[in-house]
Amino acid sequence: MQAYGAERAALKVTFERCVRWLRKGVLPVIVLEGSGGGRASRTFSRGRGALGSAFAAQPQVQALLLALGIPCVNAEGEAEATCAALVAAGDCDFVATTDFDAILFGAPRVLRELDLLQGVASTCELWEAATIESVTGLNRHALVAAAFLAGCDYDCRSLTRRTSHDGEGVRGVGARQAVKIAHALSIESSGDALQALAGRFFDARIPEVSTSRKLGRTMSAPEAQTTRQDSFSDLADAKKKAQTSRMLSRTMSRAEEDPRCREGFTAAVRQYNRVVSGAMSACTADQPFTWKGVDDADAEKILNKVFPGRAYEKLDPLHLEWVL
Repeated sequence: MQAYGAERAALKVTFERCVRWLRKGVLPVIVLEGSGGGRASRTFSRGRGALGSAFAAQPQVQALLLALGIPCVNAEGEAEATCAALVAAGDCDFVATTDFDAILFGAPRVLRELDLLQGVASTCELWEAATIESVTGLNRHALVAAAFLAGCDYDCRSLTRRTSHDGEGVRGVGARQAVKIAHALSIESSGDALQALAGRFFDARIPEVSTSRKLGRTMSAPEAQTTRQDSFSDLADAKKKAQTSRMLSRTMSRAEEDPRCREGFTAAVRQYNRVVSGAMSACTADQPFTWKGVDDADAEKILNKVFPGRAYEKLDPLHLEWVL
C-alpha cells in the first residue's frame, strides 16, 4: 500500500496471486464483493456510510481479470456467501479464504491461508464442514448459533446507527461456552440449534431438571446392586442436564439485558442464510469455468500502471503456461 497506493496494490496482488495459482495448475475463480447486503449493510449500519475505498479498485481488478482470461463473478453481497454457493453447487472445488464465515455460509470445503509458492512447499489448512460436524457434533446451524452468541460481524442492532453492543453477541459468552450452548441446543432440538435458539431466545427461565430418584419396591441383593449402578448413572445424567439447563437459563437472561439483542440475532441469521442468486448463472454444466488465455493488449495496458515498461515481461510466465 505504501509503495504502490491502494489501486495499484490491489492490481499487483491480484495479478501475482493469479499467476502463481495458474502455474500450479489451479484455476482461480475470483469473486468480487457486492454492495447488496453483507459487509456493505454492516458498515452502513455501524455509521460509516458506503464502503467507498473498499470498492474503488474493483473495476480495475475486474478489467485485469478479464484481460488475463480468468473467471470472475460479481457477488450481489458478501463474497464468501457466493463462494460458498459455488462450491456447494459443485462449480468450484474449494473456497480459498482466511474467513471462517465461508463455513457458516454453507461452504463444504475451505482452504484457509492458501499460499501457493514457487520453488518451495505450498501450504494451507483444509476445513471440511462434514469433518467439523463429526468431530464437534455441530452442523452449520449450530455454528451460526455459536457465532452469534460469541459475537459476529453481522450482529447489527440498528439499521440506521451504530450501537455500543453491535457484534458482541451475548454478554459473558465466550467462544468455548458458545460451542457448549450450541451443542446443548442441537441435542434439545434434534439437530437444529438455530431454531432452538430462536424459539427460546427471550424465555425467562428454563425448567430445572430434578436430580432425585425414588425406588418404590423391594428387590433381591443382586438386582439392588444393578439398580444402584443405574441410579448413579441416571443421577449423573440428571445433574448434567441440570447444569445445561442453568447455563441456558443464564444465557437467555443475559440476552434479555439488551432489548436490541433480538434485532442483532435476526440480522446475523438473515445474512448467514442468504439465498445467493446469480452465482450459478456464471457457470453451468455445459459451460464450466475455464481459463480463456491472455489478451496481451488489454493486460499490458493495465499492468503498465503497476510495472512500468515491464508488463510484457511479467506476462511471459502466463504465455508459457498457456502454450503448455
